[in-house]
Amino acid sequence: SLGSQKEMTEISDKAFPLADEEVTKLVLEIVTHAADNKTLKQSINQVKKSVTSGAALLVVLAADHTPIEDLLSLPALCEERRTPYVFVHSRELLSRYARLDRPTSAVVLVEDPLAQQQDVHRIKLLAEMVERLLI
Repeated sequence: SLGSQKEMTEISDKAFPLADEEVTKLVLEIVTHAADNKTLKQSINQVKKSVTSGAALLVVLAADHTPIEDLLSLPALCEERRTPYVFVHSRELLSRYARLDRPTSAVVLVEDPLAQQQDVHRIKLLAEMVERLLI
């Protein structure tokens, strides 16, 4: 039926790399941790600013954002600045784990001078997993 098709989120094939289940779980855990530690920023503009200034550790984008073209300048910027980035399947999920009331399609984890060594290590590990998705 049309109703159920409409409810299915449309994921663009331009959303690359798209996190698999394992990477999604890790990404969302780290997003929540960053939200709790106030080291998470949201919005396309905040992502651009953080990546450009060199403060970004990881960019997470929603693959079901429409139009996906709104987000497509970000991967190029991330690559230019050597900032890891990954798409997760759903805005709704990303927003929930980022502890946001409103849906967002772009978040960035930023450097925290007080970050625990294990957090930095987890983000680096995740960045390596994301790199593997690109192959």
